[in-house]
Amino acid sequence: MGSWRNFVESFKNADMTGKHEEAIEMMDNGDIGGAKLLLLEELEQKPKSFNLLFTMGFLLYEQEEFHNALEFYDRCLAVKPNEFGAVLNKARILIDELDEFQDGLNTLELITIDSGDRDEAWQELKAGALLGLERFAECEEQCEKILKLDNKSLYALMIYADSCYEQENWQKAFELTEKILEIDSTDLDAKNDKADLLNLLGRPDESLSITENLISANSGDDQAWATKGESQMIKGEFDKAITSLENSTLINPANELSWFSLSKAHSHENRVDDALDSLLVATSLEPDFLDELDESYFDNIRENPRFGKLKEKQAER
Repeated sequence: MGSWRNFVESFKNADMTGKHEEAIEMMDNGDIGGAKLLLLEELEQKPKSFNLLFTMGFLLYEQEEFHNALEFYDRCLAVKPNEFGAVLNKARILIDELDEFQDGLNTLELITIDSGDRDEAWQELKAGALLGLERFAECEEQCEKILKLDNKSLYALMIYADSCYEQENWQKAFELTEKILEIDSTDLDAKNDKADLLNLLGRPDESLSITENLISANSGDDQAWATKGESQMIKGEFDKAITSLENSTLINPANELSWFSLSKAHSHENRVDDALDSLLVATSLEPDFLDELDESYFDNIRENPRFGKLKEKQAER
């Protein structure tokens, strides 16, 4: 929602009486709690001050108190209906932070202006909401509209690539990811995405080249280890894949995809207990993996009673 300096500058414009210099100094010194208390005191005197309400919403957003921030942006809109900044920030919280995509989309409909940077800002949020609602055709149309305004919009390219990925259009997602890296060659997420897409396109050696560079730069990159493991499985190097995937789960025990891939690798190697242990963790973290129990890569563990219990869970879904 802007830099901390922008926040301080917005505070300078708040119609406070007598304490604005003190509040600005608090924020500059990182005393967010003190600034919050001062704002609340001033709002007791001026409960309908738009600038105070807006600034408080921003402060709460920075503290990740998203529902409380929404309350203050709603109060802003009660004072100034359809005010662009309040609408945009409320929609951003709903879409980017709370995954309440339809509510966010409904909020964006309050915006009536259609020009310049403001146009691009809300267009990007709209694209994100459409992606979250799996309205892929509309999402991609929206991204194309943004890219006509700014062909280097990283947000639009990212959302567009995600939409293509969700529809298993690997080649288009790869091309968009390449564009992201042309604009920002340091984007680690895009590099990991590129490596993943190369695997999906049947190009594991190229993927390995990327993940090995990523791991060399940062051995704690759990996603790079996971994608490396996937490349090694594609190449039939299951022992190496197990090592890579175990590294991923050690770095990030909540990486459900690593656990699931590890269960497949163990199953291929007839390591039944290890496969079932990994599969149990994976399905606990992400129950949707239960839908994949009928795939052939679990044939080696299918007769085990523990696998049967997982099948019972699958039937209950």
